[in-house]
Amino acid sequence: MEPVRKFRLSLLTLACVICGGTVGYSLVEGWTLFESSYMTVITVATVGFKEIHELLR
Repeated sequence: MEPVRKFRLSLLTLACVICGGTVGYSLVEGWTLFESSYMTVITVATVGFKEIHELLR
C-alpha cells in the first residue's frame, strides 16, 4: 500500500473515531455536540484534562 493511501486511511479512521465518540457522548450523556466533541478529543489525545459535567454512572 502506498504511503499517501495509508495516510488517508489513517485520517479517515481518526475522523470516524472522533465522530463516533462525539455522537456517543451526545446520546449517552445528553451533552451538546461541542461538549461531546471536546470530551472525545481530550479522551483520544489521552490528555484527560477535566470532564465538562459529572459523568453518568
